[in-house]
Amino acid sequence: MDRAFSAEMQRADKLANRSGRMAEYLFVYGTLNPAQAPSEIAHVVRRLKPIGKGTIRARMHRFPEYPAIKIDGKNGPRLVGDVFQIPTASALRKLDEYEEYYPAALAKSLFQRKQIKVRLADGSTVPCWVYEYNRKLPDKKSFKSEAKVA
Repeated sequence: MDRAFSAEMQRADKLANRSGRMAEYLFVYGTLNPAQAPSEIAHVVRRLKPIGKGTIRARMHRFPEYPAIKIDGKNGPRLVGDVFQIPTASALRKLDEYEEYYPAALAKSLFQRKQIKVRLADGSTVPCWVYEYNRKLPDKKSFKSEAKVA
């Protein structure tokens, strides 16, 4: 693991432990990136602490309003995204609301929050939350599928 990244992760974990919660991380591939966030969630994602680039195996589908992914851990292309530390449990709840993730009513959820291992630039992995599309995708002919391949 890269020393600077390792030191940053250790500092984040120590701070999180002082507050009584473990540090949690988020893999971002679209509108939750602070540089791309729409106004209704920008105030939350600006508080995310950048950790670095990472990759997951997933297929990305671009709808007119937002991108969506389907995790494909065995056969999917490597999708490049950004890893952020989530500052508070409240921030995570606000992200869930924005992504229309309802843990008590998954069938109604537009996205489902899942924890997966993200591969970092130095080859190490870190468990991160990621929002996966929770609906059936349209026929492949009716949408564009793309991924930034690592």
